Amino acid sequence: MDLEGNVKWETGRNPGFEFGGLLLADGMIYTVDGTKGDLCLVKPDPSGYKEISRASLLSGRYIWATLALVDGKLLLRDQAKLRCVDVKAK
Repeated sequence: MDLEGNVKWETGRNPGFEFGGLLLADGMIYTVDGTKGDLCLVKPDPSGYKEISRASLLSGRYIWATLALVDGKLLLRDQAKLRCVDVKAK
């Protein structure tokens, strides 16, 4: 969305993140697919969806927890485990 609240683009079901968490920080979007457990790094770009990377980090059926980012460490969890991922730029 732009600063006036107008939608610039949306993913719909391709890719679909279901109810997975989403966080905008350090100029990037961190999002988790709520059914697959993939963590995706997305570059915010008004022209469209720009996925930078993807990693399968969680499993389960309902991966809907809120993401947290502290000092370059991203916390994410499913129903059975909590993961801490270092996302600090090297």
